[in-house]
Amino acid sequence: MKKIFLGLMALALIAGCSTKPTEPTPTATPNATVTPETTPNANQPATGDVLLACETVSDNDTIVVTLNGTDGMVTEITQEVRYGLTADRDAETIKKSLEADKEANKNIEGVTFVVEETDAAIIQKVTYQLDKLDADMIANAGLEGLANADGKYALADVQKVFETSGATCK
Repeated sequence: MKKIFLGLMALALIAGCSTKPTEPTPTATPNATVTPETTPNANQPATGDVLLACETVSDNDTIVVTLNGTDGMVTEITQEVRYGLTADRDAETIKKSLEADKEANKNIEGVTFVVEETDAAIIQKVTYQLDKLDADMIANAGLEGLANADGKYALADVQKVFETSGATCK
């Protein structure tokens, strides 16, 4: 199950989210709310309609990837990672790790990074606008060579990338 989870985390690796905190801090604040922390272009609306959603669940974490676009072409990928809070993984530890990731990636064009907190989880939302990503980020996402002549990505091709990683897409 871990291999499936790590396979889908390819997009999270782009945003620098490959580290998961394991050391708890003694003072978790279960009812605290974190103001969304975003990169400069965070308030941009989703590009197009929701075409498909893919999900992977592992241990206490859930990853939902939403593919947005129009006419069967994916223009934007939003990845929501829900880090479940447990006795050995509290909110402060996870937030500290995600803050470091956000800071390291704050100047990447086409990437929006938001962190939110609920009573049961820390939620990281990363949105990738495919037309603004550079070639290295496209390659890291496993989408290299999938764009058509117009630089667009067919839903079936992008779906295959996620399903090959073990995600369930609907």
